Amino acid sequence: MNRWRYAALFLLGLSVSFSISRFQNLPGYMDADYYFAGGIQLAQGKGFTEPYIWNYLSDPQALPNPSHTYWMPLASIVAALGMWISGLTTYAAGRAPFIFLSACVPVLTAALAFQVSRQTRLAMTSGALSIFSMYYAPFMPATDNYAIYMLLGATFLILAPRAERWIPIALGALAGLLTLARSDGLLWLALAGLTVVWNGRYSLPRRKALLAGALILVGYVLVMGFWHYRNYTLFGALLPPGSGRLLLLEN
Repeated sequence: MNRWRYAALFLLGLSVSFSISRFQNLPGYMDADYYFAGGIQLAQGKGFTEPYIWNYLSDPQALPNPSHTYWMPLASIVAALGMWISGLTTYAAGRAPFIFLSACVPVLTAALAFQVSRQTRLAMTSGALSIFSMYYAPFMPATDNYAIYMLLGATFLILAPRAERWIPIALGALAGLLTLARSDGLLWLALAGLTVVWNGRYSLPRRKALLAGALILVGYVLVMGFWHYRNYTLFGALLPPGSGRLLLLEN
């Protein structure tokens, strides 16, 4: 795979995602609308607060109240980045980074497929399939976690087989970003630990295994530390109440 093939996938992905976005003047569904609204609050300097009650899982007492007590904040942060760059708080400004991220998905998909197969034809086919993804296509340019999660997950899988010393901290940071996008991203932290153990199962001494595990946690905390601190300060728990109480959901 050469850079021109990757560039072609990026440009095709960008054109498709941008074309789809032309039919979406508003977020269009609840999750994307919430992330967009959170991005507006951040772009206006109001922090992780919301002037409305989205749900009652955090037992809100007054307005404004803390935001992202159910959904995680990364999509709102990305939306706010588009607003900060453009100086606007419109939906077009908020979703601009998501269109760019969507265009990167086929590039990383092809890179991962080539790493596994070492065949250019299969890599290009995989990249093309990620562009014309049918069900997911309308969600890719929206202010949601689809493109973010795909990119972070693909990057994790690309780096996982490598053995450089910085890989554990990189996997920990990626697990942190995945958790910042969705609360089930914590599963990737466990996967990072299993990856290090698997890669060194025949040659990694116990001391080095412990060091690698510590580096994974360092990478995770560098990303997620501020969010866990904020939740503990507000709610007395590392995760917001919505995520914790969801474990008890019956219907």
